[in-house]
Formats: sequence, C-alpha cells, structure tokens
Amino acid sequence: MSMTLYAAIELLGGKCLALGEGAAAQAPAYTGDPLEAARRWRLGAEWLHVVDLDGTLAGTPQHLDVVRALAGEANPPLQVAGGLRTEANLAAAFEAGAARVVLGSEEARKPELLAACLARWGDKIAVALDARGENMTVAGWFEIGSEPVVSFARRMAQSGVQTLLVANVRRDGTAARHPRRRSRRCCRRGRRPARRHAQRPPAGK
Repeated sequence: MSMTLYAAIELLGGKCLALGEGAAAQAPAYTGDPLEAARRWRLGAEWLHVVDLDGTLAGTPQHLDVVRALAGEANPPLQVAGGLRTEANLAAAFEAGAARVVLGSEEARKPELLAACLARWGDKIAVALDARGENMTVAGWFEIGSEPVVSFARRMAQSGVQTLLVANVRRDGTAARHPRRRSRRCCRRGRRPARRHAQRPPAGK
C-alpha cells in the first residue's frame, strides 16, 4: 500500500483555519497567514493540501490568489480542493499553480464530468473520500450517506482514478490516529494509492 502524509492548509476568509471534525458550524480557530504556515512545513511535507473552505461553501474557487502566492514560493507541490465543481474551475486551479486538484465525492459521482477531467488531466485528478464510520458523507460532511467507503473506492478505481484522498471526518483536525484498516481496504478494493492528511502546523512554530 502506498500512503503519503499531507500538510493541510484550510482557508477561510483568506486565513488558515483549524476546523475540527469537519464542522463548519463550530467557532473558527484561526492559525494565521497561509504563506507563513506553508513555510513551517517546507522541511517535512511532501505535499501541501490546500482547502478553499470559502470555495466549498460558495460552489466556486475563492482563493486562487492564495494558491498563486503559495506556488510562487519554494513550497512542496500543491494539491488544491474546494469549490472545484466544473472543468473550468479545475483549469483555473491548475493555471494558478496546483500540481493536483481534488474533485469532491459529489462531483466524482457525475460520470461525464469525471470522465472529461480524467481524459484532460489524468493522474493530476484526485477524488476525495470523506467518511464518518464506514460510510461516505454527503452535503459537505453534514450528512452521512448510504454508500460504504470501500464501494465508492472501487467505483472510482474502475473509472480510472489514480489517487483517492481519504479523510475521516471524526478525526480531522483532532490529532487522533487515522483508521489504517479502512485505508488498506480502500487500496485493496481500488488498487490505487490512498492518501491521508497530516496535522496542520502548530501556530507560532
């Protein structure tokens, strides 16, 4: 099994946000400037996973300027997510400096969109697998769906997706251990690399 730890930078209002358990309704805990956060990760992270939370809520990217600024510095490659719901959105993220972009599970369930993106960008497209327990979440982490994560992973692999980004919503931002058993099952079913988030950089370090 191939597994990579990603340094996560989540953006809300142009600032880094610590969002525990994927709960947008929680009181936000801001951790500072995203460029400074990226600098703290340079010596250890293989990738920076940049999540545009404003884009997720708005349905279109809101912080491509931050992506450009991050790409312009000596940072690890950028994987960008949030608000990427059309082929044009993805093209804009790549133009801003993303090395890989992430389609949400709702967008990945649209066969024509997924096929078009894979045909155009190939392995530069990842698909998010967000879960609570054994099932996928829907509606931006707010609801638990009926489809098991391993079933969704199998379908994505059969569609040609090369990278699956696995996030456990109950553990996201909490420093709790990731459920390795499920990641192994996703890899076995999908025959694709599974990725998971690293912790966000501690403020002031």
